[in-house]
Amino acid sequence: MQESKYQVIVVGSGAGGGMMAYNLTQAGINVLMLESGRDYDPRTETNMFGLPGEAPLRDTGTPDKPGGYYDATIQPDFSEEPFNKGEGNGHYWNRVRMLGGRTHHWGRQVPRYGPDDFKMRTNTGYEIDWPVSYEEMAPYYDRVETLIGVFSSDEKEAIHNSPLSPNHIRQQPPAPRIAELLFAKACKELGWRQWLV
Repeated sequence: MQESKYQVIVVGSGAGGGMMAYNLTQAGINVLMLESGRDYDPRTETNMFGLPGEAPLRDTGTPDKPGGYYDATIQPDFSEEPFNKGEGNGHYWNRVRMLGGRTHHWGRQVPRYGPDDFKMRTNTGYEIDWPVSYEEMAPYYDRVETLIGVFSSDEKEAIHNSPLSPNHIRQQPPAPRIAELLFAKACKELGWRQWLV
């Protein structure tokens, strides 16, 4: 058997592991990525606008997809999953087992920390201030957002302490889903303003 020499092993192909592997390989480092789940193709494995009657088994859960056919997550049997429940709080940590991890769910929207968030101690007397400022971090936000593709509000919708991605980075948001259209209609009828944050 041919011996392979890896300089780094990355466990998990989600947002953290995927970004780490990308940056390391771009720097010329030989990386082995380990993923406990199988490959997943959302284009062929689910139809988010389909009806239960159109799904295999009428959208009934299976051992591989307990949330049903329309759930874009491959989950393990929670009874066999270690570290899935916080001690004493009854909260189950939803773990996924699929190539790409939770990046299948993130929705291309990642709000930036604002200038006030970096200076919590100064502004509130609680927590601690970050050793860097928003202005120092902004170029790194730009770099990551250019790579992964994010969308956010327009400048006219900006709110205090919520920095927007620069125009040359920000992508157009996807078309609204049915629930979002209904929500927007209800807000309009009530005279409420609604926007992406």
